[in-house]
Amino acid sequence: IFPAAHEVPAEGNPAVRNAVNVDDETAVLVLSLQTGQQRLVTDQGLFFPQPLEEIVEVRKLVRVEPHEVAIVRDNKGAFTFHAGNGTGDESGAAFHIPPFSELVTMMWSSGTSKEDVEANVVRNAKQVAYKVPVQKIDLRPQYAFFEYKVRTSDNVELVLEGTIFWAVKDVPRMIERTGDPKGDVWYHARSALIQAVSKVDLLEFMASFNTIARAAAADEAFYEERGVKLYSLEVTRYECADGKTASVLQEIIQETTNRTACRSSAATTRWSTRSSPPRLSARSSAPRSSRRRRPTRSYRSQSRASRRARASPKTRSPSSDSSTSRCQTRRSGSRSSAFSRSRRP
Repeated sequence: IFPAAHEVPAEGNPAVRNAVNVDDETAVLVLSLQTGQQRLVTDQGLFFPQPLEEIVEVRKLVRVEPHEVAIVRDNKGAFTFHAGNGTGDESGAAFHIPPFSELVTMMWSSGTSKEDVEANVVRNAKQVAYKVPVQKIDLRPQYAFFEYKVRTSDNVELVLEGTIFWAVKDVPRMIERTGDPKGDVWYHARSALIQAVSKVDLLEFMASFNTIARAAAADEAFYEERGVKLYSLEVTRYECADGKTASVLQEIIQETTNRTACRSSAATTRWSTRSSPPRLSARSSAPRSSRRRRPTRSYRSQSRASRRARASPKTRSPSSDSSTSRCQTRRSGSRSSAFSRSRRP
């Protein structure tokens, strides 16, 4: 193309430009210099701008997975929610961003940097240190690591480590109430856990820290107001912040472990003793006929009565005394008569 006598190339633009190939994945945003309006060209084929038209942007198709939601905001501030499962067949959704509209980008708290997120690298950071851009909201349950410093009622400082399982349930309510749902969940869980631990002492915390963590996650009104749901708050590890206190705590844990082991071994010994068959002694192994029979109850009672009678002093009635004297007199008389007969010549 050769410019005419009164023609010059447009400033800032090359004199010759290639046409844009419009297909299923590509659309062209065109600005009319005459009216100032924008239009989105989606007709497939090569697109050549008309006079007084300028190509603003070549836009690619935005794909939304079945578990995702994308938010588009127009020039009036109205939101349009594109859900991946809106069709009901779990095939996802796809759309081009309309003119005078943009895809909403939220900045969420994260323990991983933006570069690591793009490279799919998980650092397992336990502190919120970055803000990462989020354009497509994931509705699946997510997890976050934490490391909180808490203090018990007896003034023992502890360092708690664990995980938070949560998910986004209501995207319109979430976008209305908060711009960082992950940060809200992380900081509120820390506040609730600090408050719950401050009501118990160290021994009670060691005995029921899982129950305390579940009680700290029971504030459903806070999460429901922001369109999210907290599934669980789990403490996986704890230690004392002070070194001396940590050594004492280690001794207590070791002593508790030893006591538990001793009790279990004693219970095992008692169970084995009860379950083993009784041993027969030499006496019980003898034949039944050769064993000495145990006296019956009536025989034992008679034996006791006879022993008492022999041990007590003898008392005789008058009749028995008279009969005994008569027997002695007769015996003596018979002996004397026999003696006298033997002395006769």
